[in-house]
Amino acid sequence: MPRRRRQPARYQLITQSLPVHNLQHLEPSRNDFCETLPNNVQDRPDSPEVLLFRFREQICPMLSFTNGQTNIWQTLILPLVHNSSSLYHAISAMTALHISNGRFNLELYARGLELMQRSLYDLRIEVCGQAFKTTTLATTLILAVWTRWNEELGNGNSHLRGAFSMFTDVWSHFNKHGVGSISTTEAESLAFLMSTCFSIDALTSLVDSVKAKDDYQSPSTFDSSIDSDFNLSWFLCSQTIVNLDPWTHYSWGIGRFMKPVASISYEVKMATGVSSSMITKAAVLKRQIYEWSNDAILDLLGFEEGLLPMDAQYMVHTAEGYRYGTLLFLHQAVPEAFDNNIQQLAIDTITHLASCPALSTMTFAQIYPLFIAGCEVTGVEEREWVKERWAAMIARMRITNVSRCWEITQEMWRRRDAHCQWKSDNVIIMQSMDQVVGPARDMDPEFSIKGRLHWAQVLKDWNWEVSF
Repeated sequence: MPRRRRQPARYQLITQSLPVHNLQHLEPSRNDFCETLPNNVQDRPDSPEVLLFRFREQICPMLSFTNGQTNIWQTLILPLVHNSSSLYHAISAMTALHISNGRFNLELYARGLELMQRSLYDLRIEVCGQAFKTTTLATTLILAVWTRWNEELGNGNSHLRGAFSMFTDVWSHFNKHGVGSISTTEAESLAFLMSTCFSIDALTSLVDSVKAKDDYQSPSTFDSSIDSDFNLSWFLCSQTIVNLDPWTHYSWGIGRFMKPVASISYEVKMATGVSSSMITKAAVLKRQIYEWSNDAILDLLGFEEGLLPMDAQYMVHTAEGYRYGTLLFLHQAVPEAFDNNIQQLAIDTITHLASCPALSTMTFAQIYPLFIAGCEVTGVEEREWVKERWAAMIARMRITNVSRCWEITQEMWRRRDAHCQWKSDNVIIMQSMDQVVGPARDMDPEFSIKGRLHWAQVLKDWNWEVSF
């Protein structure tokens, strides 16, 4: 009796099946693509041709932040719809839900939900199959990304755990058969999908750590021994993948610090106080993040110092935004490990993000650092820039998570300003009584991850979820 694949925990999928549409290959890339379709297709925004075209033109840049022939979702993943019903339905569902503009177009929104259910049903069949398929992993990540961006759909972390369960099978396969057992195209696709999943997992761990429930765990199912032995040098550092999607390597470079930062954050959140060992670990991690450099990545890309093209400069500045944003997150967890003012870290983060114009696709990657630094800044100019950048991202991305991040940011400003005003009034009274003034604003415990004036408290008060 052949062994059935183990389904990931809490990854139960229910829906109805539908045969794959007989799809035409999407070669044309002209802006007038839809205008060249037959009228009966143009008038149907839920037709397979229109949905797949819009996925390529509107969604793909939001998924890998690169343009044209270097966008792996366009060049490697999208063509796989010919081989997978679940992937086709997932991509079509994601696009229909997106272009329905929330629930503005109820008919298209309902169609998107129907396609999502069909994808889930087909995916359950694939997960129970014996042979691993790249399309199964691609479908799972599509569902994970979209349900995390639109929290009302739920199950984002469940899909992410499902993806990591699949990686365990990939790991076992390569240990047994070697990397040469798959084609170059499939190897490239797997490398990209795996790095994408690791990046999502790292960002998820930061949010989960400040929510700090007793049952906190990362979506990753890799233990430390597997993670350390995993052949990341092949998956993440090959020259081919660097050329295909440079941002994968930028994000991985700084992303590997996020899990340790999340771990310290969780320790602090659950402890009654900050111990000397926590401070020591935070200080070591702070130094490693400060010393991190993307020079090795630039060398792989073949760029000489001072001669970076504009797109590469935007990647560098966004990566620096991630670096300073992660330092800021660590400062909120263990301020005792820092000598510098947290406001300076917030301004440094904003400065790098501002070096990337709002119309660049790299802004799609800036949700995390913009949220972390945006909640912290107090200056009028900085806040005005944050407001404008969120407005631009909301207009271009049209996903509920971005809108939520902006609403939470505004609530943080309101609460902190009210607190600072109250504190200022009390300081005047104390000074008139010759009493000692309390700690500086950036060291106020209420602004730390355990305080009432951290964005995690807003999530708790409003019963919201947010994803980076």
